[in-house]
Amino acid sequence: MTDIRLRAATHGDLPLLVEVIASAYAAERARLSGIPDVTEGLDAHIRDDIVQLAERAGALLGVIVLVKQENALMVANVAVSAEAQGAGIGGQLMRLAEQMARGEGYDRLILRTHAGMSATRRFYAKLGWVETGVSGQVVTMQNDL
Repeated sequence: MTDIRLRAATHGDLPLLVEVIASAYAAERARLSGIPDVTEGLDAHIRDDIVQLAERAGALLGVIVLVKQENALMVANVAVSAEAQGAGIGGQLMRLAEQMARGEGYDRLILRTHAGMSATRRFYAKLGWVETGVSGQVVTMQNDL
């Protein structure tokens, strides 16, 4: 999608970020228990970590939050608004994460997701991620670059 613009988030984006993340997770929250509120701490992520946005025509469609760890770059959150899901935006954000990880000198990405989010798990697997563990409702995954 060439009309998608990726850019760094600012603190002024915070209200829209919360809306997009809430929209992205609404269906899963209604269906599953134990999905944490991933909107908490977004202001600190914008200040301290890597938060990138996907926009089209000025409308915020998706976000990815990346946190530098000692041995890997962690995808703390990737969310695409319900209206924009299925349009390839999540894939673009995940490719951006790979580029940023390489640029920061990392050779792998890691993430955690909810065990019941089967479509999300299949999405990550299609992109080359492998499950490295399951503990309760939390699945850990890794993508070696």
